Amino acid sequence: MRVSYIFQEFIKQVIEDGLGIRLSTQRYAQGTVFRHRADLMYGAGERPLLYVETKVIFRPERVRPDHDKRMYQIALASIDLKLNPSATWVNSKRLPPCVAFALAIPSNTPQGDLKHVEDDMYKLLRYYLNACCLYIFDLDVGKRRDDLLRYDELTIDTFLNNIAKCVKPYL
Repeated sequence: MRVSYIFQEFIKQVIEDGLGIRLSTQRYAQGTVFRHRADLMYGAGERPLLYVETKVIFRPERVRPDHDKRMYQIALASIDLKLNPSATWVNSKRLPPCVAFALAIPSNTPQGDLKHVEDDMYKLLRYYLNACCLYIFDLDVGKRRDDLLRYDELTIDTFLNNIAKCVKPYL
């Protein structure tokens, strides 16, 4: 079984249990210009209420080069899905769909690369997304390593809370 599938299913379970909803997988959402494939989605048709992408970078040496492309893609998806010509981006960002991204990386990622990715994830959350999770995993002991994060905003618990704040008013 692929590690990315396991992580996607884990995030799906966390969201479903936390919000009491059922997510579909591998669906398309129509943006203003493009169609985007979500790993997880909630809502009818191509205009979802929740749009989630997940990514696992399993090898520490691939964390720094591989995270940029996926972060660019999710930022583009967020802008395209939320774009409203008659509103400012600040106001558009608050509207559905709730766009979220969860990235899993190993705990033995070099410290400089971890800091770089964490800063990028924080900026992604601040400027483009509604929820963002940097999940640092330690395979040797089989647990998550939130203690390595500098920003509480990137923990899985805050990720779920941000999604709940964004989605619950529409349920």
